[in-house]
Amino acid sequence: SLEDITDERLDETFRTNIIGYMVMARAALPHLREGSSIINTGSVVGLRGNAQLLDYATTKGAIHAFTKSLAQSVIDMSRAGEAVNRSGQLRMLSQRIVMCYAQALAGLDAEQAKHILADCIARVDSNLGILRKAISTKGYGDLVDRGAASWHGVLVFCAEPPQIERLDLLNTRAESMLKDAENLTEVLEASGLGSSLHVLNVPGRQRMLTQRISKVCFML
Repeated sequence: SLEDITDERLDETFRTNIIGYMVMARAALPHLREGSSIINTGSVVGLRGNAQLLDYATTKGAIHAFTKSLAQSVIDMSRAGEAVNRSGQLRMLSQRIVMCYAQALAGLDAEQAKHILADCIARVDSNLGILRKAISTKGYGDLVDRGAASWHGVLVFCAEPPQIERLDLLNTRAESMLKDAENLTEVLEASGLGSSLHVLNVPGRQRMLTQRISKVCFML
């Protein structure tokens, strides 16, 4: 009966059967790679209960709840990490597109610039599609839509041969795209869904800055 279960026994059972699982999972998470798994062992008594095993059945029920909650948490962290990566790429691509446009105007490896520009367009469309699927239903839909709208303002320049008189306007629209992507990235980073989001964001910003520097060099 419950009256017969001592505090010492409660402490031992909970430390062994649920706290130990949580500590183990916390230690394992930073080392997991794609396809990795954490397997927790539950019991039918965690679902049905058992009058003779009150403390044990309670901890097994807790394991079931913990496993489901952990899975939801890891999925959310993974989606947030992927979203930070994709929105960070949008920042970089906004700058690369202007760089390619200016490079083509300068007649420097114009054919290469054309191929890079086509790749940029495909990547932006792909990233926006992934972002819509991953986070639009999580309350970030307006931010994704704003980024898509600024992208369409850039895309119209990519459908025509480069023109020197349109370079500054393209750059202005690309800066709007950069700002929207940066805003989305910062909101995701501040979401609290994962402590590693800042670590993901920093190198993404560095990639953007390298493209920004190259862009400015071509525009001088």
